[in-house]
Amino acid sequence: MPLSSSLARLFAAFLGLLAAVAVSTACAAPSAEDAAPGWRDEEGFRAMKRFQRGINLGNAWEAPPGTWGDRRYGPDDFRAIRAAGFDHVRLPVAWHHYTGPAPERLISPRIFAEIDALVAGARAERLTVIVNWHHFDRFTDAPDAEAVAWWHAGWAQIARHYREVPAGELAFELLNEPRDAATTARMNELYPAVIAAVRAEDPRRTIFVSPGNWGALKLVPELSLPRDITNVVATGHCYEPFLFTHQGASWTGNLNHTRGIVFPGPPPRPVTAADGVPDWVPGWLADHNTLPAEKNPSGVSAFAGQVADAAAWSAREGRAVHVGEFGAIVHADPASRVNYARAMREELDRHGLPWAWWDWKASFAASVVTPEGIRMDAGLREALLPARPADSGAGPFARRDPRR
Repeated sequence: MPLSSSLARLFAAFLGLLAAVAVSTACAAPSAEDAAPGWRDEEGFRAMKRFQRGINLGNAWEAPPGTWGDRRYGPDDFRAIRAAGFDHVRLPVAWHHYTGPAPERLISPRIFAEIDALVAGARAERLTVIVNWHHFDRFTDAPDAEAVAWWHAGWAQIARHYREVPAGELAFELLNEPRDAATTARMNELYPAVIAAVRAEDPRRTIFVSPGNWGALKLVPELSLPRDITNVVATGHCYEPFLFTHQGASWTGNLNHTRGIVFPGPPPRPVTAADGVPDWVPGWLADHNTLPAEKNPSGVSAFAGQVADAAAWSAREGRAVHVGEFGAIVHADPASRVNYARAMREELDRHGLPWAWWDWKASFAASVVTPEGIRMDAGLREALLPARPADSGAGPFARRDPRR
């Protein structure tokens, strides 16, 4: 039966109202509860409780044999590291220097023996260990079939070799600082297969994965793994402000020739750019010389956004995040190193991100050598590892803070 004109108009208005409500509901921003992914890699987050405050063992086994890797680590180092309050060490190894020819790429028993001693020494002091694959330039220059097969063969052997070490005491980081052709997108494609190669030998091992652009923390939000791959931790590095943290570094070309940069700026006296630096450096230094600390390029703002973004991604994607490297070179003045260490650690703590300082006793050393032996620098210890109540007991080697 046809409707009267007035009823038809009312019915049309009612339909319009329903449509408007539907559009409004569809376009409204979801609540935080609605937006939550509903998924979380619980194994990865549990594993991270064992890797909260760490130190890198640099300038040793990540170097080509017979070159600049002149540091050696032993029981005295591990005792001092644990006494300072650290709970884990990160051990860089350039495994490719110790493998045989394709296709087997057999790893030398000699390097396994050396790394075994380090892993055992750390575990004896109740330190957990991250073993990585460092400076694999052949891979990062061109991650082609040959390089990928080399990588898989190496990790399968490493996983087989260490599968008897309890899962909570040792983790693997698949590639330090992917860069150049090893972009984040390319690594997202490659990680599942190499993780499968590891898990075929050692199903329980925690695995750390990095983004491209030198493992940049700011690119962690671009990492993507299938959700059926668990017990994985995303890891990134942050050395901002780079002109401060790397001043005087010999390996960065002319970029870091300028010294005297402080943290936080501005400095008591203006800093002048060294000869031959890139064109943008004088402008950066002008801001460093004049802007107040909260706006200074050598200040907390240099890294706060990256830390916050990584933490937000962790919460959104349900993946644990670890900051595997940050630090300031020994050429920086001691007070600025302490200021930087404290500011970065506080920012990481504020967002609940665990971390590892680079490094223990090389160019970014956190340690000093005294007549009584090696120990952690007092200023850096208070900045990075302030006195705190008894340890929570989350880790496999839980005990009271050794400094208390």
